[in-house]
Amino acid sequence: MSNWKRERFFFFAGLYDIWKDGGGAELKTFTIITTEPNMTLKPIHDRMPVILRQECEDAWLGPDSHGQDTDALMAMLRPYPDDDMKACVVSYEVNDPLNDSPQLIREV
Repeated sequence: MSNWKRERFFFFAGLYDIWKDGGGAELKTFTIITTEPNMTLKPIHDRMPVILRQECEDAWLGPDSHGQDTDALMAMLRPYPDDDMKACVVSYEVNDPLNDSPQLIREV
């Protein structure tokens, strides 16, 4: 990791809802919004999660986000900058949700 910056937490753009099914049972649902891949992820997949830029996080998550101009929110749904990402090979064990250890994200 020669000149790679120390990573920070980041936020995916997502939507959630609480609704009742036909039987009246309450369901909590969530989805992660995806977009076209940036050049870093394009060789890996045809889409990527929308990673919110730090300056957009409060606007997306804030209590007034549902009342914002739709165009302003839609403008946040774009690929994350390539220069701020790094792709590396990790263990195939990441494909099993039962696996949960720091070794899963170590570069191999």
